[in-house]
Amino acid sequence: MPVLEHSTIEFMEHFKAHAARVFLYPQIEASPLLEARVGGRVIYLFDRMGPYAAVNGEALMIVNPMVNSLEVCETQEASLETQGISQLEGQGQVLFVEANHVVVSAKATLVLGVLDDSWRSLKIGDWVRFTSLAPVHGFFVKSIRS
Repeated sequence: MPVLEHSTIEFMEHFKAHAARVFLYPQIEASPLLEARVGGRVIYLFDRMGPYAAVNGEALMIVNPMVNSLEVCETQEASLETQGISQLEGQGQVLFVEANHVVVSAKATLVLGVLDDSWRSLKIGDWVRFTSLAPVHGFFVKSIRS
């Protein structure tokens, strides 16, 4: 099994340039889940930055689904759908590739953690299809005040 992160702070610092603009709904006291609108879909994100860091409203978050594998596709149209309360299925264009991580634009910017070696054959500009495992992780970067 690949090591996908060494610490939450290191991961957040490394990928914060790929944070997605999301809307966070009020959090339930002591819940590790953040209800968020991501790419026009409402999903629960597993809060990786600890309780009370995120506040409701517009925010930048690293949205980090884990996927078993990525599949290159011919269709060049971004899509993002929810499967259950914390699982995503979609298609997007590759923006960045490094060991076991692929950043895609799929109605929102997502930092996919890839559990197999399918990331090795990808290059920036490719279009990929994915189905995430549950739960989708969220790393709060900062609030956006209008």
